[in-house]
Parts: sequence; structure tokens; C-alpha cells
Amino acid sequence: MLYSDLFENHITDNIIKIMNKLHQSHEKLEKLFNQCPQLEIDNSDKIVIFSDFHLGGRKTRDDFLPNSKMFSHILQNYYYTNNFKLILNGDIEELQRVSLATIYKKWHDLYDQFSLFRKRGDLYKIVGNHDWELMLLKNTIDFKPEDINFDIIPGLRLKYKDNSIFVLHGHQASSYNGFKIKAHYGGPASPAEVQKIEDYIQDDTVGTSTSYQEYKSSGQIELIDMEGLYYDRVVENFDMDKLQ
Repeated sequence: MLYSDLFENHITDNIIKIMNKLHQSHEKLEKLFNQCPQLEIDNSDKIVIFSDFHLGGRKTRDDFLPNSKMFSHILQNYYYTNNFKLILNGDIEELQRVSLATIYKKWHDLYDQFSLFRKRGDLYKIVGNHDWELMLLKNTIDFKPEDINFDIIPGLRLKYKDNSIFVLHGHQASSYNGFKIKAHYGGPASPAEVQKIEDYIQDDTVGTSTSYQEYKSSGQIELIDMEGLYYDRVVENFDMDKLQ
């Protein structure tokens, strides 16, 4: 067999793999579309969509902090005052680095603003990959009805006349749930390392009836406050007096 034939077969195999993944992604999105709640809208409705705040501990490494004052001012004095519907389209909380309790405590003033939209029925909160843990927490935490995470949803269909606009965070089409896999050296794991992990996951894995709390109680899930560990490590390894 000539080298060109080997190359052509390799390209063909890769195209087939890509087409299969696209088909799987389409099936996932179609299923999600049919399961999502629907909101009928007309020309009188005003809608604003925000995503990827990545709210953290309200410290220097918090992604949202630099724009927080500007955003809060616009949210209150324009969007709320002018009766906009507010759609929070995923990754509002950065739960891969900071606990929900910490985020609630540090950003209570922002959550108060969100609650104003919720109280008049104008808030819709969609889950992302960095706050996906909320889908587990909502079954174990007694969220109050006024809490913006009380009715967190995987996506939203905006029905306008005979058409629909599908609002979703976007990670749902992937073959994984969006978690980043880190290697022992601290950087992203190589494709080969990721594949070894994916090989352990069955194709038909959807979930089990085991609750998040049961996994946590059995020790299979451990919650770690990375922000606190990072702070302790900095204090231990740097001369804080000189930095000041």
C-alpha cells in the first residue's frame, strides 16, 4: 500500500469520527431542546442575556470583580427599571474554584439585584459547565423560592410566533461535561491522558438514582476550598511583609 493510500485512509477515518461526533452532538442538543422550558415572547418583550460572570470570592482573582460596579449600575438603572427579562446563561458562579456559600456571602448585593427580577417573574437561570454542580445541589439544598438557583434550568426556548430561539450555555453538545482535566504537572492533561479517562466512561452513561449527598457521605465526592489552600500556600511561601 502506498503512503498516499495510508494518508487517505487516515483522513477518511478521522472524517468518519468527526461526523459521528457531530451526529451525537446534534442528538444531545435535540433532546435538550425538547426538554427545556418554553417562554412565549412578542414584540413588547425586552430581553437581555448575560453569561460567564464566574463569580468567586470577590478578591483580585475574581474574574467578575473589575466590571462589577459598572454592571450593577447598568443592571439596576437600565435593565430593571425598563422592565427587561433577565436570562443568566451559565457560569454565573465559579464553583470549580469557590464554594457556593462563599459566593453567596461575598456577592450578596448582586444576588439582591437578581432577586428583584425573580420576584416579578423576569429571571431565568441556565446552568453552565463551571456551575454545573448546582444541578446536584438543588436536590440536596433547600433553596428558598426567592433564591435565583431555585429553578435553575439546562436551557430555554424563546417562542416567537412560529419560530424558536434556543438559549443554552453551549457545553451540552460536547462529549464531556466541561470539566478541565489537569495533569500531575499542573497544566492541562494531554489528549492521550484525557482519552484514558474517557475510556472508563460507558457510552450510555446518563446517571444513576444515587443522590449527590449519598456520594458525598460515602467519601466518593470531596469538596475542597481551593481558595483557602491557595491563600495558605502563598502566606507560607512568600514574605508578606516585603510584599506590603
